[in-house]
Amino acid sequence: MAKLNLDGKVILAPMAGITDSPFRRICKKFGAGLVYTEMTSSQGIARGSTQTLRYLPYEEEERPIGIQIYGEDTATMESAAVEVMKWKPDVLDMNFGCPVKKVIKKGAGSALLKDIVHLEEIVRAVVNAVDIPVTAKIRSGWDDKHVNAVEVAQMFEDAGIAAISVHPRTREQSFKGKADWSVIKSVKDAVSITVIGNGDINTPESAKKCFDETGCDYVMIGRGAIGRPWIFAHIEHYLKTGELLEEPDDEVKFDILNNYITLEEKFRGEFGTLNHLKTSISWFLSGMLDSKKASEDLVRVKTMVDFKAKLKEYSEMVLKNEKPSNWQLGDIQEIAL
Repeated sequence: MAKLNLDGKVILAPMAGITDSPFRRICKKFGAGLVYTEMTSSQGIARGSTQTLRYLPYEEEERPIGIQIYGEDTATMESAAVEVMKWKPDVLDMNFGCPVKKVIKKGAGSALLKDIVHLEEIVRAVVNAVDIPVTAKIRSGWDDKHVNAVEVAQMFEDAGIAAISVHPRTREQSFKGKADWSVIKSVKDAVSITVIGNGDINTPESAKKCFDETGCDYVMIGRGAIGRPWIFAHIEHYLKTGELLEEPDDEVKFDILNNYITLEEKFRGEFGTLNHLKTSISWFLSGMLDSKKASEDLVRVKTMVDFKAKLKEYSEMVLKNEKPSNWQLGDIQEIAL
């Protein structure tokens, strides 16, 4: 990982349906040291599915970038890893932490934490198949009775993994309850490879606290970056100076949103952007005046022309009111799940 020369200590987590190229570029602009693609199916990659392969392209400005894959079959993961090299990413990441039921049912994601023998087989096959750093993302374990992050991390190190991202919740917890950062510390104390702390890091203060309490090398931001990409710059500033920067005012937030929409239109086209915004618009309006109603109104429109007109009308109302917004993690909980 040292060879990547990351510009910062804060990494954007891979999030399905969220970390597409436009979102990654905005986060990169605000100082994300490393960004990852959305979690991508190894089966889809291996069979050349057009729908799957659309997750892999990126712009040079996104570098350093990692492509994340998931799957339960060793040969398919190995084949997908080799195929991914055609896109020349800086890092290849494997997801062994996803708690989503449809992934678990296939025996992938965090389900593999229940079978370390098979997990090791996959890891060694993928590491040996490529010539770039391979990283992996895990959870504490399957449930409270099977917390095995340290054992898994030690196996990863022996198998040649370059860095491990640890989300210290079990699969059973999903995103509920509190992340147990002591698990990150235990992993850091047990291995010499790069350890990335993740979970409940939503503010500059929480990022610093995670570094201080766990000794991790980097922190990874997931839900905390949704709709507020400036968090990377704010965390980096706080780590260097101890000063908390003020949240951008709503005029700046609307400028960021409009830039995001422009990037999405170039990336997806009008129809694809309109559909995507029906989910993502609420991220950016979180905490603003009457944001719930505004989001509901915006998802009903049929064209981008109407969408932009209605958004302009709403932004003018918000800015005229002069009531500052207050981003709420709860506004994006369901999206992240």
